[in-house]
Amino acid sequence: MPACHCAVAKAFYGVRLYSGGCDSLLMAVRSVVARAACGDACGTTWPALMAGEVDDVLGLYPVQDEQDGQDGQHLQDFLRQISQKPATSRSFSTLISAPPARLEWDFSVMANRKHILSRMTGRARPGEVCCILGGSGAGKSTLLNVLAGRQLTNRVFRIDGELRVNGRSVEPWRLRPRVAYVMQKDEFFATETPREAILFSARLRLSANHLAELEDKGIHSYISQLLESLGLSGCCDRRIGGASLNGISNGERKRVSIGVELITRPSIVFLDEPTTGLDSFSAWQVMRIVKDLALSGCTVICTIHQPSSERDFRHGGPGQAPGTEVICLCHQRAIFQGPAVDLAKWLEESGRQVPRDYNPADYVMFLMETLPRRDVELLCDKSKMSRDSSFRPSAEGATAPQRLEPSKMRKGFGLQVWCLTQREWRNLRRDSASLKLRFVLTAFLSILFSLVFANVGEHPVLRTLRRKSGGLLQVALAHPRLQRVRRVCMRAFCPDVPLLQQQLQREVEYHYKAVVQVGFTAMFSASQPTILSFPLERSVFLREYSSNMYGTLAYFLSKMFVEVPLGAVQALLALGISHRCMRFQGDFLEMWATVCLLNACAVSFSLLIGCIVRFPRESGAIGPLVFVPQLLMSGTFIPVQAIPHFLRWMQYISFLQYAVKLLAIVEFRRTDPMLRRLIFRTMEVDPELTEVYIGTLILMCVVFALVAIKLLSGKAHSVY
Repeated sequence: MPACHCAVAKAFYGVRLYSGGCDSLLMAVRSVVARAACGDACGTTWPALMAGEVDDVLGLYPVQDEQDGQDGQHLQDFLRQISQKPATSRSFSTLISAPPARLEWDFSVMANRKHILSRMTGRARPGEVCCILGGSGAGKSTLLNVLAGRQLTNRVFRIDGELRVNGRSVEPWRLRPRVAYVMQKDEFFATETPREAILFSARLRLSANHLAELEDKGIHSYISQLLESLGLSGCCDRRIGGASLNGISNGERKRVSIGVELITRPSIVFLDEPTTGLDSFSAWQVMRIVKDLALSGCTVICTIHQPSSERDFRHGGPGQAPGTEVICLCHQRAIFQGPAVDLAKWLEESGRQVPRDYNPADYVMFLMETLPRRDVELLCDKSKMSRDSSFRPSAEGATAPQRLEPSKMRKGFGLQVWCLTQREWRNLRRDSASLKLRFVLTAFLSILFSLVFANVGEHPVLRTLRRKSGGLLQVALAHPRLQRVRRVCMRAFCPDVPLLQQQLQREVEYHYKAVVQVGFTAMFSASQPTILSFPLERSVFLREYSSNMYGTLAYFLSKMFVEVPLGAVQALLALGISHRCMRFQGDFLEMWATVCLLNACAVSFSLLIGCIVRFPRESGAIGPLVFVPQLLMSGTFIPVQAIPHFLRWMQYISFLQYAVKLLAIVEFRRTDPMLRRLIFRTMEVDPELTEVYIGTLILMCVVFALVAIKLLSGKAHSVY
C-alpha cells in the first residue's frame, strides 16, 4: 500500500463519531481501521478488512450532525477502497472438504418435570451463521448441547422432538463424531503449543483413511495451512500458557480451540459463546473466522451472550460475509427467529422501536433481560417466524451424508496410551520448575530425616548387652527352667543390664520409626504433586473425552506410566541418602522395590481423590484428611493393638501399614534374632505373610484405579 494511504488513514483516525457510550468499542474499531490501512507500509501482519465489514461496525453508531455525517461517509468510502486489497489467505474450503449438512429441529426439553426449552423449532443451513442470543439462564447452552448431541435423555432430562439432517431424521448423538464443538472455556495444557495441540487432536480423531491421506500430503504442512488460516502462524510454536505460565493471548487461545476442532473436517460447527471474555478486536478476529467457516460450506451455530461487542452481521454480495440467522431466547422460549437484518423491523412491528444510537442486537438483549413473562408471551404471539412453516422440519432434501455416521470405536487402545503418555512426558519435561522442585524437596526431606535419625540402624547397646549376658546366662537363656536363676545372676553380676535393655528398646523404637518415616516420605512425595495437579488437568480431560479422543482407562494408564517411574526415581534419590546415613541393615534393592510399590499405590489413591473433588482447591483440604490416618495406623505414634477397637478396622485399608510391614521385614530380617523377635512381636509383623502384604498392596492399587476410572467416566458423562 502506498505511504500516502497511511497518512490518509491517520487523518481519518481522528474523525469524531458519537458512539452512544461505547467508547471502548469505538477505540477498538479505530485501531482496526488504522492497522488495516497501514498493513503493508508499516510492516505489520494485521489481516485486511473484508469488503463491507467496517461499514457494519461504523453503521452501528450513526453520526449526529450533517458535517459529521459527511466526514463519516468519506471515511466509509475510503475504508471501502482500502478493503478491496486482497485479504490474507483465510479460505477454509481447501482445508474442510466435508459435505454440507442442513439441520432442522423441532423439540422441547424438560428437566425434573420443568420446561427448560419450550417448542424449539428452527433450522440452520450451510453458508450461514446461526446466532443464538439470550441472557443467562435463557437456555442457549442447552439448545446448543441438544443439537450437538451432548445432552441426551436421562433420568433428569427429557427431550421430546425430532432432529433432521438433510431431511433425514437422526439421533443427535450420531452427529458427534463429525461435529466440531468449541467450548466456552479454552482448556489446554499450559506447556503445549498450538501446533502440538492440533497435531494431538489429528492423531486421535481422524480416521485411518483421512490420516493416511494427510500423511501422504504432509500432515505438518496441512496443520501449517490451518494455522495460517486461523491467523496463528506467528504464535504456533509458543506455549499456550495458563494461570501460572505466560503464553498466547485469549483471542489466540480461542482460535486454537477452533483449530483443534476443525482438524476433523466437520460439516457442522458449534461454538459456545466464542467471544465471551475477549476484547473487541479479538472478538472481531474470532467472528471473522466464524464467517469464513460458513463461506467454506459449514453449518455454523453459535451462542452469543454479549452482542454489543460484536459487529452487526448483514447479507453481503459475492465474496462478502454470509448472512446471519438469529434466534432470540427469553424465558426458555424463542421470541424471534430469522435473518439478522429483519430484527429491527420485527421490533418495530412489535411496538419496540430501536433507539437511534443502539445496536438492534444489543437492544433486544436488554429487552429480553427486562421484559416480564407476560410481555414475552405477547411477543411470541406476534412473532411471524414462530408461525413460519419453513422453519419446521420437512422430509425434503437429500439423504444425510455417510460421513455423519458415528464412529464404531475410538482409535486403537495402544495408540491412545502412546499419544497420552508422550504428551505427559513432554509437559513434565517442559515444566522444569515443578520438576526441579519435586526433587529438591525430596532431597531436602531425606537429608533432614537422615540427620535426625543418623546411625539409627547401628545398635552398640546390643553388643554390650550380649557381652555382659554371655556364658552361664546363655545356658539359662536356652533352658526355660533356669530363668529364675538367670534373673538372680543378672542382679548379682550385671546390675546395669535392665538399664541397657531399656536403652535397647528405645533404640529399636527409633529404628522402626526411621523405617516408617522412609515410607511416609515416599508416599507423601509421590502423592502430593498428583493430588494437586490432577484436578487442574481434569477440565482438559473432560473436553477431550467429550470429543471422543480417548477413553478413561487409557488416560489413567498414561498418568500412571508417568507418575510411577517419576516416583521411583524420587524414591531412589531419597533411599540413596537415607540408607547410608541411617545405617539401614536391609537390602537396598528390596527396600527400593517396596517403596516403588508404595508409590504406585499412593499415586493411584491420589488420582482417586482428584476424581472425587469438584474443584482444585478442595484437593488440598481433603489430602491431609486422608493421609494422616495412614500415618496413625502405621504404628509410629501408638501400637495398633493400643488403638480403640472401633477404630482398628482402618488398619486394613491403610496401604502405608502394609508397606511399612514389608519394609520392617526387609530391614530387620538380617538383624539379631532377639531384636527381630522384639520388633515383629511389638509391631504385629509376620514374616510368613510377606506375599500377602505384597498382594494386598497390588490389589489396593488396582481397586483404587478401577474406582477412579469409574468416577472419572461418570463425571464425564454427567457433564457432557
